Order: sequence, then structure tokens, then C-alpha cells
Amino acid sequence: MGDARHIDVLAARQYGVFNLRQTREAGFDKSAVRRRLDSGAWIQLDHRVYCLASAPPKWERRLAAAVLSRSRAVLTGNTAAHLHELKGFGRGRPVILVARSSNIRSRIARVIETSLLDQTGTTRIAGFEATTVPETILVLARDLTRARIEAVFDDALLSRKLDLTEFNPILNRESGRRTPGMRVVRELVADRGPTAPTKSSTYLEALLERALHQAPIPPWTREYPFTLGDHPARVDVFVADWRLVVEADGRSWHMRNADFDRDRRRDNELATRGIQVLRFSYSMLSDDPEDCVAKIVATGSVRAASGFG
Repeated sequence: MGDARHIDVLAARQYGVFNLRQTREAGFDKSAVRRRLDSGAWIQLDHRVYCLASAPPKWERRLAAAVLSRSRAVLTGNTAAHLHELKGFGRGRPVILVARSSNIRSRIARVIETSLLDQTGTTRIAGFEATTVPETILVLARDLTRARIEAVFDDALLSRKLDLTEFNPILNRESGRRTPGMRVVRELVADRGPTAPTKSSTYLEALLERALHQAPIPPWTREYPFTLGDHPARVDVFVADWRLVVEADGRSWHMRNADFDRDRRRDNELATRGIQVLRFSYSMLSDDPEDCVAKIVATGSVRAASGFG
């Protein structure tokens, strides 16, 4: 007949979810599992994954089902990013990292395969095994634009959720491999290291101007002067009709980090005057100028429609 109490206790620790192996360990044979499903006491969530009918349909239940759908699965990608509280990631379809096999289909999760699961850094968070922040960023780099992954990377550094040295094992492990997203991650780590060079301001200004000339935007002025507090200041580009400032930053990460508070004070001072600031790094402008243009146009269009221009 099977030990229903054993399943109830197990399910209480797993958001109401359990898998076929666990039902076998509790003494349920195939026909006993089918009777429970037919009676409505259990619900099938995925192949060989079930839950108690009384279990609330929470996001965590979906995560537990995704993890229990494989002999070993680790939460990663957008799911791990949300659990780590990286900026800009919400709840969504679970993403799991599994050992490479012939079965990658899942009704409830996106499945990413790796031949190096045992070498992948993981941590326990919210009761689940998930990839560490640097491993999560590597997975995210498969799908995100260069500008987006750079923003995630820098925000994690500034919020102290990430230390550059944590990438050392990944860099060593991935040496000589063609893992998707690794090239971008390697460049971001190098650009933020203590020996990273400062980009030429002349070259950076040329990149920004090239991007702006491609954009359908109102007239703009370079090196526009402001007085902020009692001090004169200049911004790279001012689009007066949109009351929008566009700044290009070629400083090394360490210089940007040291100047972070000063930059934010200046941005806040401009905000009190109804002026919004967009900042683009060297890599954003050089690697994905179309995305920079799209963000400038989208921001300006919203401001014009909202009466801020």
C-alpha cells in the first residue's frame, strides 16, 4: 500500500513535491502511485514528479519540482539571479543546470546541460541548491546582451554580492573551452581588474557621437556646461528637448568605483532639475551600439510623452 505518512513528511520539506524514486522508497508501487493520481490525492507535475493536491501552487513548488525532476539539478540562470537578488530578475519559469544527457525535455523548466556539473560552484539559498553568483552570471551571459550582462556584473560588484577573485576557478576551468558567454565574462573580469587600462576619451567620444548620429533624436550639444552647486561642470551630451544627459565612461572599473558617489551626487543634482542621465561604458558603446541607441531613443520618447522634455 505504501507509507502515506512518509510521503506527507517528505512533501512538507519540499513544498509539497516528491518524485517517483521517493514514492518507491516509501513503498508505493506503480499501481499504488496510479491510484493516488486517479483519486486526485496527488497531482503529476512532470515526468516522475508529483505533489500533494493540498500543496499551494507557489513558485517555490515549481522550483522544487524542477529540481526533483532529475537525479541532480541545480537552479541557475534567471532563477538563481532572482534568488541572489541580482537587479532586474523576477520569478519566472525555473531554470536548472544538469549533467549532460540525452534527455533535456521538461514540462516545467528550462534545462541547461553541462559536462562539468561536479566542478560548478553552488551554494544553498532559500532551501535550494543554486549556482553561485559568478556561475550564475556565466549562465546569464549565454542570452543577455553585452550591455545587460555588464550592468548585472557591475551592480553585483557594487552591492558586494560578487568579488572578482571568485571568477578564478571558472577562468581556470573554462580555459580552452568554448562555453557560451565565457568570452564576455572573461573580458568583463579583465576590464575590472587592477591593471585594466583607461580608454582614450577622444576615442570614446567618437564612439558616442557615432551612436548618436544613428539615432532619430532631437538636436544635441556636446560638452554642455552646467553649474552644479558652486562648481562648474560639463556633461558629454545634452539633449535639450528631452532634458536628457548622455555620458560615456572609459574609466577603469577601479576609477569608476572610486568615483561612484561623486557621479551619483551629480546625477541626483541634475534629477532635481528634471534632467535624466544615461551612462554607457566603453564596452557598451563598442560592442552593442544599437542597444545604446535604442535605450536613448526609448528614454527620450518616454520623457517627451510624459511632458518631461
